[in-house]
Amino acid sequence: MAAGSFVILTALPLTAAGVFLLGWFGLLIGLIFVPVLLVLFPLGCWRTLLVIAADRVFRLVILPPHQDVLLRRFRVPFSTQSKYFLSSPSFPNNILWRMLQTGSVVFLFASTATPLLATIRTPTIEEDWFFGLALVALCLVMPLIALLWLYEDSGVRAYNKESGTVSKVGTWIQQFVFGTGVATSFWKFTQTIQGGTIEQISLATILFLILIPPCLVVTVVFHRNLQPMFVKRFRMSSSSGFLAQRNVDFRDPENPG
Repeated sequence: MAAGSFVILTALPLTAAGVFLLGWFGLLIGLIFVPVLLVLFPLGCWRTLLVIAADRVFRLVILPPHQDVLLRRFRVPFSTQSKYFLSSPSFPNNILWRMLQTGSVVFLFASTATPLLATIRTPTIEEDWFFGLALVALCLVMPLIALLWLYEDSGVRAYNKESGTVSKVGTWIQQFVFGTGVATSFWKFTQTIQGGTIEQISLATILFLILIPPCLVVTVVFHRNLQPMFVKRFRMSSSSGFLAQRNVDFRDPENPG
């Protein structure tokens, strides 16, 4: 019901605008464009990546220490003494934070990439570039974050022997992405728009009205309809079997006895 309400809230203003501008043809575009391009297509991308990559990414990317070089390059603190283990699966009681993560990734990606790629700086062209890049982020970048959500909800944790702490998979990625100032990046993007304050406010409002509802819808539908299935699949995968066989010593390194 909540997901359906989000879809309705997304479709109504865009469909109304289409009817106002293009008549019945605009109504047809609004009813097809919103559910298919902004909701069903991104969900299809999320589902496809998790079906294909969840087990492979964990075995080939997460478990081996290949990411150490990348972490050093970005000066991210890490420990070579960490071991992954499997605990009981758990789902968040509230997905508000994950909904905010989705919006943050989409707006951060589009705000950063649009000024670099839009060679002609007019409000209309920049709006088109921003919308297109935001859709790319929702369909291709966010599934990578959804992978981290999947590992977290499946019960995968990392135990650091040095500090005696337990953390989630990819914590440093979420800290890097969501700590780079999404609001600041979007604000700087709007300030580069030519035409004055009215054009800047109008463009920012339109982008929010169009992009925020699909971000919320996709996140809600994913967690309610797809995530439980993927958690079950991952816990039955070869990666899960490998983790279940690992012995992790939880003794305090400073107090081994």
